[in-house]
Amino acid sequence: MNSDYTSTDTADAFTLRILLALRRIIHSVDVYSRQLNVMHNITGPQLLCLDMIVRNGPIIQSELGKKLSISVSTINGILDRLEVKNFVMRERKDRDRRKVIITATERGREMISNAPLPIQDRLLRAVQQMPVSEQISLTESLERITQLMGFSDATATEQNYR
Repeated sequence: MNSDYTSTDTADAFTLRILLALRRIIHSVDVYSRQLNVMHNITGPQLLCLDMIVRNGPIIQSELGKKLSISVSTINGILDRLEVKNFVMRERKDRDRRKVIITATERGREMISNAPLPIQDRLLRAVQQMPVSEQISLTESLERITQLMGFSDATATEQNYR
C-alpha cells in the first residue's frame, strides 16, 4: 500500500461515492416527478398523497401529513393543487374547524387506477426481490446516513416535497 494514501483519503473517496449516489437518487426522483407532470398532470409528491388518500379512504389532513412525514404547511400546498385539479375534496367537520377531512374524488380515484406506480412502489417491489440480509443492510445504511447528516425524518422529507 502506498504510504501517501491515508485513511482520510479513503474516507473522502467513500464520502464522494455516497454523495454521488444520493445525488443520482434525488435526480431520479426529480426526473420521475417531471415525467409524471408532463404525462399525467400530477407530480410525484401529489401522486404519493393522492395514493395514500385513495388507499386509506377519507383521512384527516394532519394524519396524512404524519403518515407521509410531511409538515402541515407542505401537505396543505400539495392538497391545494390536488383540489384545483379536482382530485380531492376537503371538508371541515365538527366544531373544531382545524380538523380537515380529505376525500378522493372519482377523478382522483381514476387517476390512481390509471397512473403509473408511484416511485416508492417501484422501489418496494425491487427491495422485496433482494435477500432479507441485503434489505436489512440497506435499511441500516440509509438510516445511518440520515443520522450522520443530522436530519430527522420530517426534516429530510420536508425539503423534497414541495
